[in-house]
Amino acid sequence: MSPRALPLLVVAAVLFPPGRAAAQAPARPITFGVSAGAAGADAGRGLGGHVGASAEVAVPRTRLAVRGDAAHTSWTRGGGRTGVTSATASVVLPLGAGAVTPYLVAGGGAYASSGGGGVGAGVSGGAGVEGRLGGVRAFAEVRAHRYEVRGGGTRRMLPLAVGVRF
Repeated sequence: MSPRALPLLVVAAVLFPPGRAAAQAPARPITFGVSAGAAGADAGRGLGGHVGASAEVAVPRTRLAVRGDAAHTSWTRGGGRTGVTSATASVVLPLGAGAVTPYLVAGGGAYASSGGGGVGAGVSGGAGVEGRLGGVRAFAEVRAHRYEVRGGGTRRMLPLAVGVRF
């Protein structure tokens, strides 16, 4: 086997595991979620608040899901508030199955900054854990975001969110 083939086989095994039974399919192919938490940021913005909403669709015959997120993160700085509103699309990869499931998430989208920052493109990546809590799925997730602002600069933020999916 060629050394180049090994990474391709690993990716194929993760995305398309053999013998996935119907019982392993997601209970709900579409889920919605809400979350809130705290967020750290660069540029001296300190610790702020974060709220979000999401819709997630399971990709048939894979372990993957595609998620759309809308969020607002804000900080108090210099006696005033500054914030970022974002809309992102991401791929979610569960890292197992069970009562508590860790997962990875990565994607990109648009970030609108208050205070003259304009609208810019950005990317995000992170990890979370999800488990059943009654009739809903509770989760905790941390995601690093890097996005462009007017004038060619970039900013970073790191929200830690807890929420539910139903």
